[in-house]
Amino acid sequence: MQLRVKPKRPLGPTPVKQLPALQAPYDTPLAKAP
Repeated sequence: MQLRVKPKRPLGPTPVKQLPALQAPYDTPLAKAP
């Protein structure tokens, strides 16, 4: 049970924080270019 709880915690906040962080820098240059 401990192994299932540990992999679920890091996988949740990791992808969620990385997605918005990568989209923010990409949307900024794209919106300013045009």
